[in-house]
Amino acid sequence: MTNKINLIDDLVAQRLIDALKNPDEATPGMIQCALRYLSDNVKEGAVIEPGSAVDQILDNLPFKMTGTDD
Repeated sequence: MTNKINLIDDLVAQRLIDALKNPDEATPGMIQCALRYLSDNVKEGAVIEPGSAVDQILDNLPFKMTGTDD
């Protein structure tokens, strides 16, 4: 069961990354989904691994999040 959950999480993260990279797909709804994904998957003070799905989502948001190192 854990493998299926990890697979779903990976697929959702990749879909969000792909959508954020494409201006036609980066709708307000998709951006809201990305923010919710980050909210659900990143704890305050967590170290974000370079190149991870979370890092890629943050890099592709059409704005910069406050409290990040970028």
